[in-house]
Amino acid sequence: MKDAALALDDFSNAGLTASEIYPGIFVVKDFLTDHEIETLTNQFSSMSEDDWSVQYTQSLYEFIKNQYGVDTIEEAQELGHPVKIDSNWVDKNALIKDETVCNSINTRLGKIFENLKDLELQGAGSIQRQYEGIDLGYHVDSLSNPLVAYAAVMYVNGDFNGGELHFPTIDVRFKPEAGNLIIFPSADEYLHGVTPVEAGPVRYALPAFVNRREA
Repeated sequence: MKDAALALDDFSNAGLTASEIYPGIFVVKDFLTDHEIETLTNQFSSMSEDDWSVQYTQSLYEFIKNQYGVDTIEEAQELGHPVKIDSNWVDKNALIKDETVCNSINTRLGKIFENLKDLELQGAGSIQRQYEGIDLGYHVDSLSNPLVAYAAVMYVNGDFNGGELHFPTIDVRFKPEAGNLIIFPSADEYLHGVTPVEAGPVRYALPAFVNRREA
C-alpha cells in the first residue's frame, strides 16, 4: 500500500494503458468495451423524456425525506424549508439498468485505486446526458463534498459537437472519444467544466468519484 497519489503504475497494475496528458490528469483510450457501449447505447436509445427525469425526482424526494422528514416539496415548503428544483439537472441523469455492465465497469475502475490505501471508489451508476445548448459550469467537486479526491468520467460516445472538458486554470481541453476514461484530482488547479454541446448527437458520459476514507 502507498500514499494516495495516482500514478501511471496504478493503471499498469490494473492491466490498463494510460497516458498522462497533464500532471495528474490520466486518460485511458478504450476503457469501456464495445459490449458495454452497445448495452448503454441501447438503454438510452429506448428511453423516453420522462425516463430521464426519474432519477432526479427520486433523489429530490429522498433528500426531502431525509432532511425534513416529509414526503413532498409542498410539505417541506409549508414548514418553511425552501426546495430548489435545479432545471439544469432535472432531465439529465438516468441509472444504469444492466447490473452486469455496471459491476464490470466498477470492478475495472476499482482496480486502478486498489493500492491507494487512503482512497475508496464511490462507483459509476448513472448515465449523464447533455444535449444541444447544455454546458456544465466550472467547478471543483470537492467544494460540494470535501471527501472527493478524484473525479473519473467515462464516455459512451464521442460523435457529439462541442462538449469539451475544459480546465481553464491550466488551459487543458479534452475532446472525448467513445470508450475513453479520464481521471483527474479534485483541487483548485483542476477547476473544470464542459463547453456547450452544439447541434448534433447528444453527449453521454458516466461520472464516478473517488473519495478519501474518513478517519
